[in-house]
Amino acid sequence: MLKKHKYIYIIIVIIASLTVKLYFLLFPPFQTQTIMYRNKDNRNLRVEFQMQDMGAFGYNRRTVIVEPGTFFDITKPIDVRKLDKNEWLLVDEEVNELHIIFP
Repeated sequence: MLKKHKYIYIIIVIIASLTVKLYFLLFPPFQTQTIMYRNKDNRNLRVEFQMQDMGAFGYNRRTVIVEPGTFFDITKPIDVRKLDKNEWLLVDEEVNELHIIFP
């Protein structure tokens, strides 16, 4: 009986790991290309330009405010043209997490 439960637990772990891999295959994460602005009061609060590699379908692009959290970062879409420039410092830090080679 104990051996049967052991196999069930192993099968559950294998299915769970394959599900996580499939999720990241179907929905790849957005990755930071450029940190555009940093907040003057809180340097951890930043505005980033991010891209998502969709394979043969190209790239999805977005500009977001990133608030670091304990386990996950919180992102909110933002229009940079409406950003209050008095609260933000222009930094333009290249991160290039997708390792795109520019000519």
